[in-house]
Amino acid sequence: MRTAEFHFDFGSPNAYLSHLVIPEMERRTGATFVYVPILLGGVFKLTNNRSPVEYLAGVKNKREFMELEMQRFIRRHDITTFRNNPFFPVNTLTLMRGVVAAQFEGVFEPYFRAAYHHMWVEPKKMDDPEVFRSAFISSGAATPWVGDPDDSSRGTTSAVCSHRLPSLCSCRAMCVQQSSKCSGAHSQKTWGMRRGRLVVGRRKMCRSRSRRPAGGIV
Repeated sequence: MRTAEFHFDFGSPNAYLSHLVIPEMERRTGATFVYVPILLGGVFKLTNNRSPVEYLAGVKNKREFMELEMQRFIRRHDITTFRNNPFFPVNTLTLMRGVVAAQFEGVFEPYFRAAYHHMWVEPKKMDDPEVFRSAFISSGAATPWVGDPDDSSRGTTSAVCSHRLPSLCSCRAMCVQQSSKCSGAHSQKTWGMRRGRLVVGRRKMCRSRSRRPAGGIV
């Protein structure tokens, strides 16, 4: 079975929108996605990158263009659940530590659905402890013990940046890692939620040549 990885942080609207189209990508490609939590802020620090909120400050038209592209993606995939979070950017450290704990405790699915719901469907200030607790209670989802700040979510982020994909610089990058026998390249990277169709195309091309990718999609 072919597997692919989806690296996500609940604080990224692009990651939320991307995850909504993953079931269709799985159906079309036959791949199964593995969900890997990361700390987007940690990725930025480890790769000397910055959030668009920072690097686009004062840049004329760029943010408006990015918003236009997001709306195009939403219309193309008929997404009706997304709402801008008025509290953005939200510190997601507690949310991401929680999802790592949820994986260990076997409650990943309900926690994952509830976290995204309260971030981007009925947006709330999820870095407020009381709001966090009330939101999960209202969804009937457990809020697992989230441990020490220096735990698995930070370790996963470091591993992703240092060992898996050295060129990763955000949580909406997609990278199809291929064997040298497939298209003559070890990896083909695409950036942003809009590039999912290119990822599907690369996988189809590999299958048509009877070659299987040797890695994942990020």
